[in-house]
Amino acid sequence: MSNGGNNARKTDFVQLIVTSASRSSPRQVCPGDTFTNAGSCVSVCPAGTFPVSGYDCDPSCATCSGPSATECITCPTGSELDSATRTCSCSAGTFKSGTTCEPCSSSCGTCAGDASTCTSCPSNLVLTGTTCSCPTGTYQTSPGQCAACNSECTSCAGAANNCLSCAIGYTLAGQTCTPCPAGQYGSSVGQCSACDASCATCSGPGSDKCLSCGVGFMLSGSTCVPCPSGTVAGGAGICRPCYVGCETCNAASQNGRCTTCRTGYTEGSTALGKSCSALCGTRRYLSSLGPPVVCSVCPDDDPICAICDATNPNKCLQCFTGGVLDSATGKCSCPANKSFINSVCVSCNSRCKTCTTTGSTGCTSCYPGATLSGASSGSCDCPPGQAFAGTVGCVPCHASCKTCASAGSSSCNTCYPGATLIGGTCQCPEGQYTTSDGCVACDPSCSRCSGSDANQCLACANPAHVLHADKTCGPPTLERRWDMPGSCDTCHENCATCSGASATDCLICRFGLRRTPAGECVSVCPAGTSPTRDACAPCAENCATCNPGGECTSCTTGFLRTTEGECVNVCPAGTFANGGVCSPCSANCATCAPGGECTSCIPGFRRTPEGQCVNFCPAGTFPAPGDICSPCSANCATCNPGGECTSCIVGTILCSGQCLPSALCPSGVVLPPRSARRSDECPRGQTACPVPGFRAWECVDTKRDLESCGGCVYSKRGNPDSILAPIGQDCTAIEGVADVACRAGRCTVYKCMPGFTVHQNQTACVELGVVGLAAQSGWFGA
Repeated sequence: MSNGGNNARKTDFVQLIVTSASRSSPRQVCPGDTFTNAGSCVSVCPAGTFPVSGYDCDPSCATCSGPSATECITCPTGSELDSATRTCSCSAGTFKSGTTCEPCSSSCGTCAGDASTCTSCPSNLVLTGTTCSCPTGTYQTSPGQCAACNSECTSCAGAANNCLSCAIGYTLAGQTCTPCPAGQYGSSVGQCSACDASCATCSGPGSDKCLSCGVGFMLSGSTCVPCPSGTVAGGAGICRPCYVGCETCNAASQNGRCTTCRTGYTEGSTALGKSCSALCGTRRYLSSLGPPVVCSVCPDDDPICAICDATNPNKCLQCFTGGVLDSATGKCSCPANKSFINSVCVSCNSRCKTCTTTGSTGCTSCYPGATLSGASSGSCDCPPGQAFAGTVGCVPCHASCKTCASAGSSSCNTCYPGATLIGGTCQCPEGQYTTSDGCVACDPSCSRCSGSDANQCLACANPAHVLHADKTCGPPTLERRWDMPGSCDTCHENCATCSGASATDCLICRFGLRRTPAGECVSVCPAGTSPTRDACAPCAENCATCNPGGECTSCTTGFLRTTEGECVNVCPAGTFANGGVCSPCSANCATCAPGGECTSCIPGFRRTPEGQCVNFCPAGTFPAPGDICSPCSANCATCNPGGECTSCIVGTILCSGQCLPSALCPSGVVLPPRSARRSDECPRGQTACPVPGFRAWECVDTKRDLESCGGCVYSKRGNPDSILAPIGQDCTAIEGVADVACRAGRCTVYKCMPGFTVHQNQTACVELGVVGLAAQSGWFGA
């Protein structure tokens, strides 16, 4: 009986009780639809029992059904039911401990036996044996959480900079990884080895693995070679050119610092070396010492060469101003878009590829598509209906424009007959379309069209008509049916009316749907279209996606999106290609390079060496032909239009038109007093201002200088020379300023940083309040 008790059916269980009762004291017998439990009859077994005999479920079950005690219905908290076997097992992240499921350690993904014996790890940890730990190159910040070690550490503990081992190129000192010292390289992880003796720094052993060189050497490929003839050591790994007449020298680019002279030059003595004077003039070389001395003309194949080598006339030693010397060929050339005019390489007009003068009519060759107005020179003009687009040349105007400033429908200058120019766009009256002959009437059925035929409608003239798939306008079908020979059939379920059974044969859509150009009714407009009231209107040509107003938001492959929301194959003037869009050039640029650097400026501005367009050349530069700001000579703070220094940077003095350390100024040159403030020792129009922190002065044009605008500016410690003077303004110190100039001794603010706005008198940046900042940031919407 004990063996069969757990397997007895409910009716058997009643019979067993009756049998037992006949042999002992009377027992209650429950009706057939109920169960006995603790001397009572119940219709449902309580939790923890199942309806076979009221026996206890297996401890792994919360409730069970029998006939076995392990056939679970629900599981205790922390366990999961296997529906196939009807057994309960511990959930992921827990383990079985007696009759309960306990959580694993936070560092384990899953575990077995105890909380810290991991069998798998969270995604950010790795399993080593039965332990989860942080991956190599990271350290534990809290249980189960890792952070990266510093880049120089390959392993660390406790903090990112507490290194245990180092990357190649570093060595461990305590808990810090320090770079290999100069003259050594990382030979293996955490180890440094000595470079070849010829290298200052290197990437490996041997003389051909140099990365930099010591004084007196220069890098050729990856090998250090001695400074060649005609150069002098200018610091570690730098060889600077001597003055053109020097064969050897003790200082770069200075006549009077030569140690030997080239052939064709005579020697003279100076306090610091020798001067080398040319026996022949510009573009001539010494071909015979004679007597008499014979000077020959340098070869005509290099007209930009100012001085050629007497020992090899085909090799140029120095180019005319602006020319670039190719050390490999010994030839000079002007940079791109510059031409050699009056012994100077100057920038051509932006429309010229090459030129004889800097004006727009001085072109000698043009960019693609443009034609030269004269036989050998003149202006570069685009054909009618095309616009100039920088170095790309001429590009077609938009079809709606007769002439234009750039590609795009909003850049029209003039329109075809009948069209009206509105904000750069040519618009025909309703019911007409643009052609090269002017505005031409659409078919009477169309209110907008792409041509004169009835099947070229874009919108219908009759409000009761609809645009059919074949671009014709007509009344909609009144039945949700379409004609077959001799019968009618039902339209697609999305169509209100149709011309066929296909989903693309809809003429009018059911409520809530929009009709695509393909005739399909959809709830969401497909790519290349934008939603209108009841249709998906096609985006403009070459648009991949567009907004409800029809403005392109992205373009098809090969096209770029302009700031006006059009797709073009060439960015218009004043913009540059930037990751699929045409981004505006920097302020005042006429054209710019792919990175946004100005290549030419709008009229009235000059281009700096950094590629910015400015009204006035900044300190350290001077206005040069071609509307550019050319750098002054070395150590100049300011210079005249010829490039000759007029004031020097701190630590150097003006010495015969050059800025030199005072110790290097040749004898015979009178040095100005260093603590006297006398404007008559500066060039006309400049003021001698003390330099804060130094017992020295500098010559400043206080009408234009950004840091001493309107007068000298001193540090808070006062004038180092204890001489009173008018106090100017440091324009760059104006709070929040982003673009400022010194105009006639007054700081003029053009642009402020985010959070500020230009004061109405342009002398300061005013901090915005919450409302102003929100408006500037566009928080209030359009």
